[in-house]
Amino acid sequence: MLDIYRALENYKNDRVDEIVNHIAATSSEYKQLTCSVKIAYGKIFSSSTNDSKSWLEKYEDLVGQREALVFRFLYQQGFKDGLKIGFLLNNAIFKDENKNVTRFF
Repeated sequence: MLDIYRALENYKNDRVDEIVNHIAATSSEYKQLTCSVKIAYGKIFSSSTNDSKSWLEKYEDLVGQREALVFRFLYQQGFKDGLKIGFLLNNAIFKDENKNVTRFF
């Protein structure tokens, strides 16, 4: 069971990266927002002192790490929700099939 969990965890992590890369490559809204963020960051960075620049770089790294964490959790929860929905649908289908089978016998 632990091997299955590890395999699902690896699959989930790989898919998060694929999804983020897909959005970055195909979403014009994402591209536009990214461009705006880069421009704003560049203006802030260029008008900052050297001490402020190091803190600004640290801030940018921490925000990126936080976003990556949120993406992983969101995808994991979506994956779990999908499994639960599949399980509920499976149970509902089998209950209906069992009712139909018992009616014929």
